[in-house]
Amino acid sequence: MSCQAFAETGGGAGYQAGSDTNQAIVSLAPNASRTVYVVCNIPPAPGLTSGDAIVSLLATTYDATSCVASTGVCASGLTTQNTASADNQTAVDVVFADGAAASPAVTGDAVRDGKHAAVDVFRIANASVTVAKSVTTLCDPFNFAGNGTTVFPKAIPGAYVRYSIQITNANTATASATLATITDTLNTNLTFDTNLITGNATTCDATTPESAGNAFKLTCAGTTGRACTTPVFYTSAADADSIGISGANITANLATALPQVGTPTCPNVGTPSGAGTYCAGELKPGETVTIFFNAIIK
Repeated sequence: MSCQAFAETGGGAGYQAGSDTNQAIVSLAPNASRTVYVVCNIPPAPGLTSGDAIVSLLATTYDATSCVASTGVCASGLTTQNTASADNQTAVDVVFADGAAASPAVTGDAVRDGKHAAVDVFRIANASVTVAKSVTTLCDPFNFAGNGTTVFPKAIPGAYVRYSIQITNANTATASATLATITDTLNTNLTFDTNLITGNATTCDATTPESAGNAFKLTCAGTTGRACTTPVFYTSAADADSIGISGANITANLATALPQVGTPTCPNVGTPSGAGTYCAGELKPGETVTIFFNAIIK
């Protein structure tokens, strides 16, 4: 991680990379103040690890003409010095009155040295999301399920297969994941089943639906307070009910399928919302959401 300091130049509140480019304050009127931003880069995964990062900013006084505002480079040896000699009424004496940074102490900052440090901390928290897609053959025109005997349906023409897309935020994650949209495209050798067929002892067709008129099932595991702890079903229409198919494209809007629960502060960046509450699309550490749908092999 590396950090740089930039002075506010009047381009508006908050750090703006295009305008807040000066790295030194050359002149500051009595009793005036300027905001200084400490900007740090956060390393990308897999180098990113969770934890707290302490950042300090040490401000040092220099002679007004010794620094370049744009670069923050100040001429060596021209730091304003506290006058250590006897009072001289024919010259301007310099007396520093600054303190030192509060705990934790910052190296290079002492009482009355013309320097002062500020310390802050930011927290890095990671979601650790995995997506797994699997398929199971439910029945085929010759091998039916539920007849009390061992049946091994095959992925042959006319067979119904069930796909599951499982999204998990690992137990070891230190932050919630915020899920948005996930899209899958049906293979051209498949047609879509709009009834979630399960198959029984004698048939493998629309007379054995898991949820007639519904094409998708969504379940959650490890969650508390979400409706999907029991299965939630959706039609195949690409409409406002969160999950649907248009042509060969299956789209699930998980921010809608996993709505806000309770009244947490959202968005909750870094820290999972409290017990039993959720922001829209939130998947806390250790939680899983799974989408199920069927297809028919041509």
